[in-house]
Amino acid sequence: MPNTGRGKNVILFIGDGMGINSVTAGRILAGQARGQDGASYVLSFEALPYTAFSKTFSANNLVTDSANGISAITTGVKTINGGLGVNSDVKSKSCDGVARARVMTIAEQTKLTGRSTGVVTTAGITDATPAGAYGHTSTRNWRSDADLPPEAVAAGCTDLARQLVQAPAALRLDVAMGGDLEDFLPVTAGGVRKDGRDLTAEWKAQKNAAVLTGKAQLEALNTKTAGPVLGLFSKGDLPSPLDKPQDVPGLDEMTAKAIDLLSRNDKGYFLLVESASIDKWHCPASA
Repeated sequence: MPNTGRGKNVILFIGDGMGINSVTAGRILAGQARGQDGASYVLSFEALPYTAFSKTFSANNLVTDSANGISAITTGVKTINGGLGVNSDVKSKSCDGVARARVMTIAEQTKLTGRSTGVVTTAGITDATPAGAYGHTSTRNWRSDADLPPEAVAAGCTDLARQLVQAPAALRLDVAMGGDLEDFLPVTAGGVRKDGRDLTAEWKAQKNAAVLTGKAQLEALNTKTAGPVLGLFSKGDLPSPLDKPQDVPGLDEMTAKAIDLLSRNDKGYFLLVESASIDKWHCPASA
């Protein structure tokens, strides 16, 4: 009998750079590590009943970037390279028309139904893929106010770190974990923000909210009582597990905590989980 029940929770796993070549290499390595023929080995997700390809191409370029790619996934609308949460009417590096071009993300739509939402990434939390859950901009690299040119500041553009923290309560993420601590802190506190704002303090102004900056804090977090959680475990992207970082949680640990937090909502949740550096780690150090 077919399963006719309705799904309660959605977890969207993104492997940034996880194309066919990456999957093939992973399959071979996994098989050989088990003493088997790598080419015939079957990865766990390859045994799932359905597999599909999705064309998340750019509206203005033959080569899709991470921003419009994730935006196509989270909004169902094509946009330009660098665009997030907007349609293709915007112009890169311009605020003009961004408000009119704004389209809601799946995370925002989920939150409006009374469910919970979260993002976990090994990149910075303001990087393109995680920002695809909450950001609305023509220019993905406007991650802190330090990235905004003077004309963008004068035009009232808002950087992605501010968009994450200052989103209306009805749309704001309940859990956000990754890197990019420096984008949330002023220069005087070791960050890069020029506006003097401490966005971590603004996040903590929410009831029972927590800001985490280390693995030990994540492990000690009481998921039964914690309010909104912002985890910023590195100044920029999180280091590779091969670098054996001492106080930086792994993707699995962040994801497990996020699920514990979000699953308290009986209505369900949406969670985006990104392994962000698959493509980066393919490249030699000298590249």
